[in-house]
Amino acid sequence: MKKRLACSLSLLLVLTVTLTCILAASADSPDSPDKILKIGYCEGESYYEFNYALYNIIYGLEEYGLITELPEGMPVESDSRVIWKWICSQNQEDWKVRFVEDAFFSLTDSEFSQMEESDIVKYIDQKITSSGIGLMISMGTTAGLTAKALPSVTPMMCFAAADPVKSGIVANAQQSDTPNVWAQVDVDGFRRTIRVMYDIFRPEKIGTVYANSEDAYIYSGVDVLDEFAQENNIEVIREFVEDPETPEEYDEYLNNLKSAYEKLAKEIDVFVLTTSLVEEEDFKDILQPFYDAKVPVYSINSTDDVKFGALMAAESADYKNVGRFGADMIKRFINGEELETLPQIYQTAPFLVINYDVARKIGYRPPFNMLLSANKIYIDNSD
Repeated sequence: MKKRLACSLSLLLVLTVTLTCILAASADSPDSPDKILKIGYCEGESYYEFNYALYNIIYGLEEYGLITELPEGMPVESDSRVIWKWICSQNQEDWKVRFVEDAFFSLTDSEFSQMEESDIVKYIDQKITSSGIGLMISMGTTAGLTAKALPSVTPMMCFAAADPVKSGIVANAQQSDTPNVWAQVDVDGFRRTIRVMYDIFRPEKIGTVYANSEDAYIYSGVDVLDEFAQENNIEVIREFVEDPETPEEYDEYLNNLKSAYEKLAKEIDVFVLTTSLVEEEDFKDILQPFYDAKVPVYSINSTDDVKFGALMAAESADYKNVGRFGADMIKRFINGEELETLPQIYQTAPFLVINYDVARKIGYRPPFNMLLSANKIYIDNSD
């Protein structure tokens, strides 16, 4: 009898332990309603590409079922901060991700202007640790490197970085092989857009402007431009203009930029716009030296530059599908896969955008087949 009772008690103990383990595993499962991934956000600056990327990641998360009943009206035309506040204001109770309002960081904010880089990293790390952030979404090269440097080694996914491998955000293109780090990679994206420029204009001398630093050389794509130019016997003439670190430095930035443009316009066949912090209302005025010299302005920075006053751009950014791709990787991360093992490469063919009004202004006549193949043509008849 005692033996039978002991066996029964042992069996009961085993069943109790097993049930406890099952319940614990269920509570930790990504499919459990108690398992919520808290998300933070970091960007190097306010930039339209970051807005579109964040906007489409959010809708991708809805498509994959991590967000439910997302209302219409997300303000995509605003900056990322407005989008973040909007998504944080929604009822996130039934979502499998949680956007944390206090975990939004823009590295050009005034609170960081007097801080050393190491202090910025510590500050962000303390904030996200106290908020229980389980994943940081970073936008751009600077933010990607900042998020990677967090002492807490909080998992980080980086989007819209010019070259995550060369900049050191990840070790490899296919998979990051860097614990808790993932970055969306567009292999040869700059080279594809530069090739389009070369095939159209066949320039002998190209001008470009960027900040005089190794980081700027990479994230602006000038490293790729130099490689391409060397292969095709093109001379690259460059000027250096430092980016403004505070709003008070913006006017000085504009003046320096215009001086550089005036100098280059006299020497080059095509100006390649790599990066720009120029506000929309200042764009046409700042490009006037190129209009006067009948020099085409070709952007490898953004197709929005064409809307504002550049002649042409070819861009390979497919924001909707990049957002869907990123959301899929977030879902796989929630389901237990390690970030460093997830695929990173997503790329599309470049699409061409032309400002026909600017073409008329500088006396450039786009071939008919180019106009037919263009994805978008801006015509401003107000000038």
